[in-house]
Amino acid sequence: MAYYAAGHPHDDLGAADHEHRASHQHRVREAVPARQQSGQGLLGGAGPVRPQLRAQPGEVLLRHRDRHLQLRREHLPPVPGERRAEEGHEGKHHVKGGPTMNKAFNATRGERAFDVVNILIMLLLVVVTLYPFLNVLAISLNNSQDTVRGGIGLWPRQFTLENYKVIFAYEGLLQGFKVSILRTVVGTVLGLLSASMLAFTLSRADFQARRFVSVFLALTMYFSGGLIPVYILMRDLHLIGTFWVYVLPGMVGAFNVFVIRSFIDGLPFALQESAKLDGANDFTIYWRIILPLAKPALATIALFLAVGQWNAFLDTYLYNGSSETWTTLQYELMKVLQSTQQGGANMRTSNEDMTKLMNQVSPESIKMAITIVVTVPILAVYPFLQRYFVGGMTLGAVKA
Repeated sequence: MAYYAAGHPHDDLGAADHEHRASHQHRVREAVPARQQSGQGLLGGAGPVRPQLRAQPGEVLLRHRDRHLQLRREHLPPVPGERRAEEGHEGKHHVKGGPTMNKAFNATRGERAFDVVNILIMLLLVVVTLYPFLNVLAISLNNSQDTVRGGIGLWPRQFTLENYKVIFAYEGLLQGFKVSILRTVVGTVLGLLSASMLAFTLSRADFQARRFVSVFLALTMYFSGGLIPVYILMRDLHLIGTFWVYVLPGMVGAFNVFVIRSFIDGLPFALQESAKLDGANDFTIYWRIILPLAKPALATIALFLAVGQWNAFLDTYLYNGSSETWTTLQYELMKVLQSTQQGGANMRTSNEDMTKLMNQVSPESIKMAITIVVTVPILAVYPFLQRYFVGGMTLGAVKA
């Protein structure tokens, strides 16, 4: 067939057929524009003429002889920057990359009302939470004589800094501030190390006495020796009048140990096995694997320990009440408050004018100023530990 279709040079019939086909194709090319203008088909009958297909963005046209093949658009990657309208399941057009993809634009009326109610409730909780603190701040910045009248809200009526001048004029306040910072740092670090070491030991399955130690620790959460036996113990250990009486008694806390242990139990034990195969000993596993992974739990316990050490004043009153070297900020502020209630009789100041001023300020204003001085350092540290604090508390609540 290919022989006769192509036309052999020595075959007259093939040559004639080739010339016939060429002339026929020439006549068809001339007849197509005329018949398209008259609305007639190529066979002479009237009929619709197929329009010329043009490629749209995202489409590809393939020509196979006289037929156009149009590929489906959804099988091709979209053109960069193109916003395509597609038919949704509910008969609505959604634009890719447009605002309708946002959940807020597609929310129903009930969902929007629910969001509004939630926002109002959260704002109310914020106001209820912040109002006491703002009220304390306003009273501390208000004139003492005017504070006695009461009725101070979120803003002081007569602004003054006399209350803070009275507090910082106290001679033992600076020394107490230094000791409080020192005991907070040292007590927090040593408490974390001791609690984490004990928690790591209790999490080991090869530790045979872990059940006995766990029960013994749990009993210390509900029973104590009492105030007098503890004082006798501190005296026999020669800790009274020293700095270590603030740190050593609180180094190991049962609650802290259980929280850290629950976190360590949730870590894959394969990490410790792999480290053992690599030649690591128990301390290396604890220091280089457990501690870095237990940051959320450690941050939670660190915040608890720091707040407890910072606010403690009873141990200073019992063990170092007569020592001016190891006095703490909270103990000195307590003495300032007692002095204002007694009219400044026991106030240790180097200025007689400040002593007279102590007789003029009200104990309520001094109390509020002391609250601000004690609270601000904790509020400054908490935002940096907030994410670890929330994660550690959630884990401890679930696994404890």
